[in-house]
Formats: sequence, C-alpha cells, structure tokens
Amino acid sequence: MVQIDAHGDMSFEYEGSHHNHACVMRRVLEMGLPTLPVGIRAICREETADSRDLGSRYPQGCGVMLLSPTQLSGACNFNHFSWRDFI
Repeated sequence: MVQIDAHGDMSFEYEGSHHNHACVMRRVLEMGLPTLPVGIRAICREETADSRDLGSRYPQGCGVMLLSPTQLSGACNFNHFSWRDFI
C-alpha cells in the first residue's frame, strides 16, 4: 500500500477509537500488508518505533523537510531497496 500523507497515522487509538484517521496505517501494518509511506513529515518517536516493530521497511530519518527537489534527490540512499521490498 502506498501512503501519501504528511502524518504517519500510526496512533494505537485516537479520540477513543482504534478506527480513526490517525490510526489507519497502524491497522494496515497490523494486517501484515507491505507499505510505502511517502511524504511523512510528522511522526513521533514512539510511532516510528512501533512502525519498525510492525514491519515497516521504509527508510526512516531522512532529512528532507527543507530541501529543494534537486537536493532531495540525493538526500536519502534508497539503493539498498528495490521495488520488490514493497510488494
């Protein structure tokens, strides 16, 4: 599943619900589906750790918030990933 979002949506529960917009990617990972998050700019340390524990395989910690598209192209090393890693 490709997630195009600014937020991780990895909350265990939000406003008393496990089925909320802030929890959807946690539920997806709990189902064991492969994910490819794109554009995440806001995720807390706990949710980042949880995403790894649940099997998320996307590169974490790439500093991309204030980069131009040209700079962004060299910001993260994705060479160790192939499209098969996300299927």
